[in-house]
Amino acid sequence: MAGWQELRTSFGGVAAEYAALRPGYPADVVPFLLGPAPRRVLDLGAGTGLLTDRLLEAG
Repeated sequence: MAGWQELRTSFGGVAAEYAALRPGYPADVVPFLLGPAPRRVLDLGAGTGLLTDRLLEAG
């Protein structure tokens, strides 16, 4: 079984490939999730940042 140090750094070896191959969110994801009214949003789980980009584009 892999040790903690090996496990915690294991994603780094495939991160670029994951980012290149992971599909983005559709353009209508923000209105679908939040509805038509303006709202304040706190994105705590930014991860790849793909949803954060869509939230920022929406204003």
